[in-house]
Amino acid sequence: MKLINILFIWLVLFPVLASFADKSPKGTFPGNDDNYPRPVNVIRIVPHPYDTNIVYALDEQRGIFKSVDKGNTWTVKNSGLDQLPEILPLGTSLEFFTELVVNSVSPDILYTVKNWLIFKSQDSAETWFFSGKGTESFEYGMTTPFYAINEVVTHPTETEIVYAGTVIGGATGGVFKSTNGGITWTQIAGNNIPGSGIDNDVSPIVIDPSNPLRMYAGGAHSIIFRSTDGGYHWKSCNPPGVQGGLWTMGIALNPLNPAEIFMGTYLFSPEETAKTFLSKDYGTSWSEIKQIEGGIQSIQFAPSDPKIVYAISRSSNDPFLYKPNPKYTTLYRSEDHGVTWTDLGWHVLRFQTVAVDLFDPKHIYIGTRHGGIIQSFDGGGTFSFPK
Repeated sequence: MKLINILFIWLVLFPVLASFADKSPKGTFPGNDDNYPRPVNVIRIVPHPYDTNIVYALDEQRGIFKSVDKGNTWTVKNSGLDQLPEILPLGTSLEFFTELVVNSVSPDILYTVKNWLIFKSQDSAETWFFSGKGTESFEYGMTTPFYAINEVVTHPTETEIVYAGTVIGGATGGVFKSTNGGITWTQIAGNNIPGSGIDNDVSPIVIDPSNPLRMYAGGAHSIIFRSTDGGYHWKSCNPPGVQGGLWTMGIALNPLNPAEIFMGTYLFSPEETAKTFLSKDYGTSWSEIKQIEGGIQSIQFAPSDPKIVYAISRSSNDPFLYKPNPKYTTLYRSEDHGVTWTDLGWHVLRFQTVAVDLFDPKHIYIGTRHGGIIQSFDGGGTFSFPK
């Protein structure tokens, strides 16, 4: 057994560590230090839509962070997130966060999801309050409600319209909508609404900014759904031959041509392989992007130059699950609207999310798992940790 372990370290881990030494970011690696004064396990990075100095980050365990100097320093912004509603969320002994969004019309308004609960801020993340009344789910045959929200997305032009999606098995759920900025919610689609066409796992949700009635949603097993009436009715629009065993990780629309949709899947069983697909006709037909290994979990077009696109892909499997793969996450860049892609060679730090500076297409932020936020100022050629 010891010999097997030694061989495993030599054959699998040593090449990975060697590549890390060659391309390690400059600066101090935060590791798992809970006292590190910056986000560590980063699943969302959200730049302010108008002020390039302001950036928000979501740490999966530690919550909301805000920077007012382009990510050089960070401040925790969790005031009010410890309050609980009368109806409790789905039982958990751990604190965790799944979503953070900034309202693009009124950027002082933010939403986050903590422990299946929706919280809202109206003062640029200084304070938060529970804002999920009406998003309750029910176990089949039971009358006791609970919360199971995983996703929140804001309308591109209407400040008061917000959507939310559940991820829950064995219970009612689906798509919820608020028309008063999250004060109250109504379920508009889901497994307990006949004819709505979608189940109780709805994440992520993406709205077409050119036509907000057109929406896309991911889910377990059915991969991707499309709605043309603002989320009330959905139809599956999966790529041919892709079904069962896959989960949608990322959906992104080309901001210059929203008919183009990028979608990344992740395996839900050892029989499947993660993939990335492109549709050029609003999800009617799809082709696989074979230049990208695995499925995209985060993709961002540069706001100042949308022909430049960055994507993080996740390989078919975790390094120690099903089929070991040292290229677990990879950063790609495209300079032609996503037609062709370049592997930038970052395969060691577990990348989770990417964001692009408002005015500088070569300045990108990468959120990592237990590596904090690293930045590149040359389009992903080199990276550094904040000093």
